[in-house]
Amino acid sequence: MILGAKMKQILSALLVFLFLTGCATNNLPNGSKYSKETLINKANNGDINAMLALSKYYDFPQTIEGLKYFDKWYKNIDKNKDPKELALIGDIYYDYSDMFLDGETKALTLLNEASKKGSLDAKVSLIKHHITYHKIYEAQKIESEIIEKLSVEQLQKLYTIYMDKYKRDQAEKVASYLAERGADLPYKLQLQDIKSTMYRTSAKEKVEKFIEKTIASKDSEKILELAELFKKKYRYQESLTLYNEYIKLDDKNADVYYSLSIIYDKGHYRQKLNKDKEKSQEYLQKAASLNHIEASVKLLENYGRSIDTLDKYLELKNRLISSNEGTLALANYYNKKRYKEKARELFEKLAEEENHEAILELALKTPSRYYFYPEEYISAKKWQEFILSSTNTKLKNAFTKEVIENYTYKKAFPEVIKKLEQDILESDNILTLRKYANKNRYSNIDLAIKMYEKASNAGDIKSSLELVSLYTNKKVNKYDKAVEVLQTLIDKGDKKAAYKLAHLYLYPPYSLNKKPEDKKALAIYEDLAKKNDLKAIQELVTYHLCYSCNKDPKRDKKTGFYYMKKLYEIRKSPRDYASMGWAYAYGEGVEADLKKAEEYYLQAAQKGYTSAYYNLAWLYYRNDDNKDKNIIRIDYKKAKEYLELGAKHFNYPSINLLGVFYKDGLGVKKDMKKAIRLFEKAALYDKYAANHLAKYYRDKKDYENAIKYFGYARNKGDAAAQVELGVLYEKGLGTKKDVRKALGYYKDAYQNYRDKSQKDVAAYNIGLIYHYGKGDIKKDLKKAKSWYLKSNHDKAKTEFYKIEKPKKK
Repeated sequence: MILGAKMKQILSALLVFLFLTGCATNNLPNGSKYSKETLINKANNGDINAMLALSKYYDFPQTIEGLKYFDKWYKNIDKNKDPKELALIGDIYYDYSDMFLDGETKALTLLNEASKKGSLDAKVSLIKHHITYHKIYEAQKIESEIIEKLSVEQLQKLYTIYMDKYKRDQAEKVASYLAERGADLPYKLQLQDIKSTMYRTSAKEKVEKFIEKTIASKDSEKILELAELFKKKYRYQESLTLYNEYIKLDDKNADVYYSLSIIYDKGHYRQKLNKDKEKSQEYLQKAASLNHIEASVKLLENYGRSIDTLDKYLELKNRLISSNEGTLALANYYNKKRYKEKARELFEKLAEEENHEAILELALKTPSRYYFYPEEYISAKKWQEFILSSTNTKLKNAFTKEVIENYTYKKAFPEVIKKLEQDILESDNILTLRKYANKNRYSNIDLAIKMYEKASNAGDIKSSLELVSLYTNKKVNKYDKAVEVLQTLIDKGDKKAAYKLAHLYLYPPYSLNKKPEDKKALAIYEDLAKKNDLKAIQELVTYHLCYSCNKDPKRDKKTGFYYMKKLYEIRKSPRDYASMGWAYAYGEGVEADLKKAEEYYLQAAQKGYTSAYYNLAWLYYRNDDNKDKNIIRIDYKKAKEYLELGAKHFNYPSINLLGVFYKDGLGVKKDMKKAIRLFEKAALYDKYAANHLAKYYRDKKDYENAIKYFGYARNKGDAAAQVELGVLYEKGLGTKKDVRKALGYYKDAYQNYRDKSQKDVAAYNIGLIYHYGKGDIKKDLKKAKSWYLKSNHDKAKTEFYKIEKPKKK
């Protein structure tokens, strides 16, 4: 059927809101054997399958009632149940973990229990959790244990997890296991892969083979799905091939002919496909003859352009108006042609028959800024009232989605918006309350607070935490209330609230004029650390061993090392070994012991933390910037061995430093060509490698390449590269002279809060531009003096006194 973009959005909204609202009723939904009440009674008696059914058929955890029951039932779940059931219910608690007190821990407890009992599904879910939180080592450990045992379906699920998290290497490994079993990925996943690679030249052969394989399958659904993907991506030649193959299998699909009509109507220059209006019209007629509504209306539009086709126009129009679907399409056609009265007449007729699309079309009309149509306004009010008083949830939710954030609608019909907001506030669906609270947090913060408060009072933890963010907003300024909410959650045992309160004490919002309360924050973290809470221990390590923080009597390096060691003893992750190595290497909270540092770094590297090879190299090497650094001994060959191991594992700092060894001939014969190759390999990822290349090309007066590589370093936040780019643009070296752009680079370097090394040079260079009025920047002595005063550069003072003579004493 034909629908404008607006109507299509409305139809989509009907489906989305039905899912989001998840209204629980006493009627049996499709697929459920039992009523909600029966399932609740079963779940009260420890029936996990009843809990699963409530989630599947009634979206029960989303509702206020469901949240309370699921919170209560958790304590009664028998951990000795079938591991398959435990894994499934664990997944549900994980999906809704932000609703429950310490929800993630509860979910992981169930999944770990199921995992111990041998549930492979639980292990796959745990991999997903670890990947989400970037715990690659933990994920790989589980994968290595189970990969050989997984079923085809489980492998497919694992593949999807890796692809969704952009872990292509791991996904390809899983795909190889599927291939060994003679199994393909689900076709949708194969399509996803083709979608992500179709524009790569290197993947051309792969895409062609996939098309051939799909055609050879004679599976019309797959062929059609692939054809539509290529059409959507404007790969018209491929889609034409596939559509024509599809027609050989099914020549009665009107959608296919309509798609072919669109392709020939548009053509595609890059694909060397010329527009062909005759073919387009031919396919359009074929689609219309098969009762394709959109094709029929487009054909109607074509027929309406000439008196010669008037008979065909009238015949087609009469055919359309004989059905509600066609009438709706015709009404939209009239709308497009600005035949407003004709369109409204048809919409009214359909609306009286309770056609939702027509009702929404009429109700969503807002008065024009230039012309007022009384009938249109009256009609809109009439159908708004109809929707507001309707018991049809789908209709009301679709209407709400369209208008609740529409500024024009809010201005035209404020009373309608107020009523809808009240309806949302009365909703028992926590996700709905959250969604609209989030949408209103900037435009109507008071309403957002009311919505979050309702969900919070029902026990939703995420809403409580969101309330804290709003209470600490400058406009609201209820800091004490925020602390109260968090403390209440902490008293109930919620860890996220504890983390949030500790963070609030350490970093209170600047706008609220509150002083940090380190002592209170530390007390929270220390209390959690006693219970071996890893996040709290990590926070204590960060706090006490903070390198960039101001000296504070509460910050104690020995305490920091104590917690670092505790973290290592509990977790023993590769990074923990590296952290211990760092502490011993630099004497952070413990007496320096370079041999111990080497031992820990080696173990870290062997366990997969390959950056440790770079750290190991620095135990046998130092440069002019680190003359006083303690090392085991100068041993370039030993350092080079470690760097080569790091480079083998694509550790870019190792690759860069290895390049330095070849550049300077450290433990190896000087080889600038090899150094350049290494720097090029690392330049995109390591600012030092990029800088080495940039300076090399600058010194060779190859300024274009110098700009390229200084640009790489600048993208990595290097202030020196920002200054160098400024100099090149100011002088017009390797590029068109552009003093304004140079000024921008200098200001970036001055404002670079991560790298303050170039502040003085940058401020001095900016002062010079304003002092002498360079390029298209006008001379401005006031600005020049201001920038000179910001700089401690040797020449800044001299230039300043050229403007303002020093006063004689």
